[in-house]
Amino acid sequence: MFGPEPRPAIREWSLEDFLKHHPAKFDGKTSPDAADQWLKDLERIYDAKMCPAENKLAFSVYMLTGEAEHWWSSTRSILEERDEPVT
Repeated sequence: MFGPEPRPAIREWSLEDFLKHHPAKFDGKTSPDAADQWLKDLERIYDAKMCPAENKLAFSVYMLTGEAEHWWSSTRSILEERDEPVT
């Protein structure tokens, strides 16, 4: 046969797929360098598995606990009140 080869179907990347890579939780009780490394670790998973951009925020927020989760809730509320994008 001639012509382009069919592209494989793109499957939705779920939270369960993400969690199979055992990403670390983040509680916010670390140094800025450790926080930066946590983000880099998540990005490595997202990049390797071609995670859709629209899932990255939700998956990252899911990994927040304690002080970090509280910070995000407050920050999200402030952004929403200002009608700013939550990204």
